[in-house]
Amino acid sequence: MGKGLIISHFVVDGDNAERVYNIFAESHFVKSHNALGFNTQIEFNYTDGILRIEECTEANSLVEELLTFFVGCDNFYFLTEYIEDGVVQGYDTNDGEGRYFIRPPKTEYELKQGERLTKRADEVGGDIPF
Repeated sequence: MGKGLIISHFVVDGDNAERVYNIFAESHFVKSHNALGFNTQIEFNYTDGILRIEECTEANSLVEELLTFFVGCDNFYFLTEYIEDGVVQGYDTNDGEGRYFIRPPKTEYELKQGERLTKRADEVGGDIPF
């Protein structure tokens, strides 16, 4: 198994943007680059009432957890890239309207996974056991 990397892009706008920026700017989490023992790089920018954050980590996104805590899961946008051995395996976003992020086309890995799931569902009669 190769080395995995997760790159997440976040946008907070409206009334929450400046408040969250002030929290992040002074946080040990952002300043340490070593959140909970994981190598995490975070860059952020607050301009014209919009906070943009980019997180690059080998673990699950801690920025997403913090944003969910401070503003609620429906009050920020994200686009996440899942990378293995330097190749993007897939994407995830909650910005279905394309306000800040447009999901790139499915990767070859995602297409193959979809084919495998469809094949497996056909084999078991339409239901995939979990």
